[in-house]
Amino acid sequence: FGTVQVGQSRDLALSVRNGGSSTLTVNSITSSNTQFNLVSAGSFSITANGQQDVTVRFQPTASGGQSGTLTISSNDPGNSTALVRVTGTGQAAPPTQCPPGPSGTPSITRGAVVNAASYTSSALPGGAIAKGGIFTVFGSNLGPTQIQTASRFPLETTLGCVSVKVSKGGVSVDAIPLAVIGTQVNAIMPSNAPEGDVQITVSFSNRTSTAAAMKVVPSSFGAFTVNQNGMGPAVLQNFVSQTEQPLNSPQRPARPRQVVTLWGTGLGPTSGADNVPPPAGDLPVPVEITVGGKTANKLYSGRGPCCAGLDQIVFEIPAD
Repeated sequence: FGTVQVGQSRDLALSVRNGGSSTLTVNSITSSNTQFNLVSAGSFSITANGQQDVTVRFQPTASGGQSGTLTISSNDPGNSTALVRVTGTGQAAPPTQCPPGPSGTPSITRGAVVNAASYTSSALPGGAIAKGGIFTVFGSNLGPTQIQTASRFPLETTLGCVSVKVSKGGVSVDAIPLAVIGTQVNAIMPSNAPEGDVQITVSFSNRTSTAAAMKVVPSSFGAFTVNQNGMGPAVLQNFVSQTEQPLNSPQRPARPRQVVTLWGTGLGPTSGADNVPPPAGDLPVPVEITVGGKTANKLYSGRGPCCAGLDQIVFEIPAD
């Protein structure tokens, strides 16, 4: 197999040929080393003078030379067991190159852990960060000079050499960074984060901030705003059709009985992982909507279809 980087893999074809005059049945192919695996295991038959290729994968878990034996068991009356030796070398992954950034120790500004949509501080009443929601940390030396953003699933717990840890007592979980730069980190609070008063730290390029206090709760919804700073009109879209959903504004107000989507974060945790595309469906959180003092009919309240941690509440404007 040659040299393969640890954590990656290489596939090669193993050809099994039947040189006899009757059908050969291969009952199994097993490996003595788990770092060499059969991608397509199981029994198969080969007609006389026929050939069958099976895929063998080398996936090293450590650096250094590796070897193993593949045992092919068949109904061959003269040689029911055939042995094939396999070898490969695992190579350590190169060290992570951190993007350029400040050399100082990361520092979290006091009271500056906020809901990423409403910008309400976790230090204020009603401002606690929800499990599964997106939050923002402001400070200095928090990340690289140029912004780094997560662009594909599965999301990682490190982005641009920035990581965020949330701890309470002996329990510690890694938040999932979505965007990082020197003065700001946006991240998802894991759905399995400890609740109540917790400590948060931000690390960049092997330097870690002093812990800051914050509060985590099951649910605390905040709406995104048009000006992206937590003040002013919320981000709502009027549903006209699947391809036409303009932003609600004084120039494009919603009509009675029209469906509207409100975007925010903090409805609550999911039952699955937070680093993969979110499943559709209402979250088990009671949601009440009033428009002009009238109760609106809720149609949906759960994760948006595109993005982890992003919530949408879909409702119908009251008739009167």
